[in-house]
Amino acid sequence: MKKQEIKKDLIREKMISMLSILNDNPKKFIQYTSVFVILLLTIIFYSNSQHNKKNTYNLNSSISQNKYTDGDKDLALLNFKKILNDYSSSESYNQAYIYTLNDAVENNDLDKIKDLIENSHFKTKDNTLQALIYNIYANYYLDINNNDKAIKYYNKAIYESDITDHILKFKLNLLYLYYEIEDHKNYEDLLSTINIDDIKSYQLKNKYEQLPSISN
Repeated sequence: MKKQEIKKDLIREKMISMLSILNDNPKKFIQYTSVFVILLLTIIFYSNSQHNKKNTYNLNSSISQNKYTDGDKDLALLNFKKILNDYSSSESYNQAYIYTLNDAVENNDLDKIKDLIENSHFKTKDNTLQALIYNIYANYYLDINNNDKAIKYYNKAIYESDITDHILKFKLNLLYLYYEIEDHKNYEDLLSTINIDDIKSYQLKNKYEQLPSISN
């Protein structure tokens, strides 16, 4: 007997065996099938629900961003507030958070900034965006004279960023802070990581060249 024929026979025997089991236990077959169908329908329903929810989030976020850009900031901020309160971590939440935080910074609303920082659910895989958020946090803590947290978030911004000019700006902010609080060791250690000749931006290079030197 050829190998192909043997395989066909084995498959046929298995099919016959399965049919026999089903015929002998029709109730169990119906139960298993019902459970499978219910599970499949649940998965499909959940997937569709999540997809629809995401579309709703994106639509509301886009409408609010357009209103903010068109000058209807009050209504946009109300919508952003609703998104922040009702939506879970998502790209729509992140956009609402950025717009709201930016508005608070522009208006120097320290209470609002504090609330946004302390109750944030902001999460992103975008290192550049995350670094910019950390820098805003650091600036806020610097404004309220919490130097330890300002240093913490400037370092986070430096570590997170992938863009050289951003890193140089964050380091410059931290250098100013170290100099102001007379932390000479960290000032010199951080400054030693910068090669001014390699800085391409004229403005940044000029700012670094104007940094004071500290003699031991």
